[in-house]
Amino acid sequence: MPNQERTPKRAGIWENLGASQVDLTEGPHRQVLTTTRIHRFHLVLLFALLGVLLLILDAIELGNALPVGADGRRLALVVALLAALFQLVVFALLVLLTIRMRGANPELFWLSLFFGSTLFFAMHRLTVEALAWYLRSLAISGWSLSLLGYGVSFYSGSDAVRRGIDRLCVLLWLGLVAGDSWAYFSEASGLSWVGAKTLVVALLPVVAYALFGLRWWVGAGARSRRARPGRSQLAILAFLFGLYGLQLAEHFSVVELPRLVRSPLFLPLVSCLVFYFAVETLTEALRSLAFYGRFIRPGLKRLLKQEGRSMSGDDKLFRGRKTVIMKVDMANYTRTTFDMPYGMRRLFQDLWFTLIDRVVADKVFLDKSLGDGSVYCLEEGLPGGSCSAALKAALEIRERQVRRFDETFRRELRRKLQTIAELRESAEVYLEKYREKMGRNFWERRTLVRIALVSGYVDEGLWGLSSQSHYDVQGGPIILATRMEAAAENGEIVFDRKFLEELEQESPGLVDRSRLERRVVDLKGVGTWEIFALPPHGGSP
Repeated sequence: MPNQERTPKRAGIWENLGASQVDLTEGPHRQVLTTTRIHRFHLVLLFALLGVLLLILDAIELGNALPVGADGRRLALVVALLAALFQLVVFALLVLLTIRMRGANPELFWLSLFFGSTLFFAMHRLTVEALAWYLRSLAISGWSLSLLGYGVSFYSGSDAVRRGIDRLCVLLWLGLVAGDSWAYFSEASGLSWVGAKTLVVALLPVVAYALFGLRWWVGAGARSRRARPGRSQLAILAFLFGLYGLQLAEHFSVVELPRLVRSPLFLPLVSCLVFYFAVETLTEALRSLAFYGRFIRPGLKRLLKQEGRSMSGDDKLFRGRKTVIMKVDMANYTRTTFDMPYGMRRLFQDLWFTLIDRVVADKVFLDKSLGDGSVYCLEEGLPGGSCSAALKAALEIRERQVRRFDETFRRELRRKLQTIAELRESAEVYLEKYREKMGRNFWERRTLVRIALVSGYVDEGLWGLSSQSHYDVQGGPIILATRMEAAAENGEIVFDRKFLEELEQESPGLVDRSRLERRVVDLKGVGTWEIFALPPHGGSP
């Protein structure tokens, strides 16, 4: 079922005579985009707090110049607790975002593992030496494997390979955690193993990236037509490697780091920075996905999902499905809009389709233009029945939306004519031509529609060249709806006997048969056909 809360918007907003204005935060990722905005605010706040604390602690030379004694130890403990708390907040925010994505972004899982491991490293300052080595070993194992997994998540040339490597890294990490736990609880007998193992694991991502190289990873992605990683992803990876190298240098005492880097708050501070860029990258990706998602029809999404297999380039994808077709056409549309100046026609068209979409947005899986009218394909299994929903929508359009369109269009056009001189000059010429052609004043014009409703089976799938296919719905019901609408009088809603029978099965008594006008008409290409017309100005059916 479509999202019931979606507010319909056309590609061109009718309030604007210029470029399109589209809210890209709508759609299935709206909640995630909202979450990322909240996370960005929290991260900036945390970054500012940590930065201030780091500067204060550096000013009193907390690192090497910390005074010895109870007060000094107490201050060091407080700072370590703050560092662990801030790191825990960053980790919790990332886990929340990962859960919201529901596995759609594997990079977030590995970032979560990286920051969870960083939390272990922040906690090791609060413990005795033996437990500190254990926590640092866990942190290094998590960092190492998360760096491998993060690179594979966007460099792998195959989803199957990526999933396999992901599982392998997770299993290896669980094994290392179990080994570290055994070594720690075995006391002194296991600590030497922890030290040797930590060195091997620490070098694992360095050797892997050096062996295969970024060129190999990008090449594998290119061969599988996978998108190359963006600059932000590469920057995050480089930043993580830099952070990883600094902490390894401290762990193995390779070099003496500056006092600021040795501060317990440095790690949470950098974590905030890395996570901020990760959230920013995700937000931009989701906005792009939301934008391109506008062109992927709901029916096509379900069709591909139900197919449940990888599609090759020459595959054909079709299926038959039952639907209700609603064909809506505005009377005298071409004669009315043909000579309209651009700004006036843009207002006319966008306002019209916006108001119509508002009625059917939560009921259709495909809408398309057909000639000078619109065709809407309704979902199956709508509440109360699809035929009933189609008739109610048709009545809403005819009885309310059409009148609302006329009132709003006249009001907005007058306002624009007063403020836009270029539009006012060309509109005056058009209004005079309209009076001569139609024999009446344009401001007295009243819109009338013809609506046809047909129920039946259609062909849904990919049409056109295999290299340039497009999703569409075709079949007899669409042709029948088009021919019936052409045979209807202005203001009428027409349907055939099959639709009427299904309507009465879904909602007995919804339409009064005594109000219907039965006619037998000759439809082009179809032949003699029985139709039922619901005349205008009838109020409820």
